[in-house]
Amino acid sequence: MHLAVKKFLVSVALLVLAVQVSSPVCVDMPPNTEVVLGKPIKLTCISCMKREEVNAKTQVNWFYVTPDKERILIFKFDGLPQEPDTRWKGRLAWNGTKDLQDLSIRIISTTLNDSGTYLCNVYRQFKFDNYEPVFTLSKEITVQVKKQVSRDITSMYSEMTMYAVLIFLTLWLLVEMIYCYRKVSKADERVQSNVTHLVVRTGVSNYLPMGQYQPTRCCNTVIITLHSVNAFRFASHSLESTPTFN
Repeated sequence: MHLAVKKFLVSVALLVLAVQVSSPVCVDMPPNTEVVLGKPIKLTCISCMKREEVNAKTQVNWFYVTPDKERILIFKFDGLPQEPDTRWKGRLAWNGTKDLQDLSIRIISTTLNDSGTYLCNVYRQFKFDNYEPVFTLSKEITVQVKKQVSRDITSMYSEMTMYAVLIFLTLWLLVEMIYCYRKVSKADERVQSNVTHLVVRTGVSNYLPMGQYQPTRCCNTVIITLHSVNAFRFASHSLESTPTFN
């Protein structure tokens, strides 16, 4: 009996957790304000609601505000999207969500005349047991339609800095390679001269054939590897026993 109750409580807890995780998150995002001529733009209007406020009647009206502050109704949503007969008709589309927290619309193909101020008016009437409060929200969006994209000064500066750093690193790597090549070449010449002198004075050529020494190249050191330990010992002994002439 206790095991069955425990399983039931665990199932309920997991169900509650799953509902909380899967519940939509409402985030108020800043709207886009610039668009290239002929491209679409989303007019963002977010109105977040609490979980207990989901049961509400929502209506949203979109207006275009002229320079004379005149409001022209261009789009309406009251359960279904509606487009009045304006110059925007046929170029607007509903871009909101089912829970009506995102009440955005989209201009499908922009023209230069679409530049200006747009107004989003939200009207909500909540239905609770004892009262029906009303909530209203107004948001303005200023849109600029341009013939071409204007580049941000900050992004241009960042791009120029990146190219300058790449050029500097390339030049530094080239100088480092030239310096390393010259240093290794000089080290090879000294090693070749020393080995030749060693062969001439001691006759190590019988024990150390040509090609049996390997200079390992590095920018800082040049290591000579002798394959025959006996030949190396013989050369050292010969150098010690060779008479010197004043």
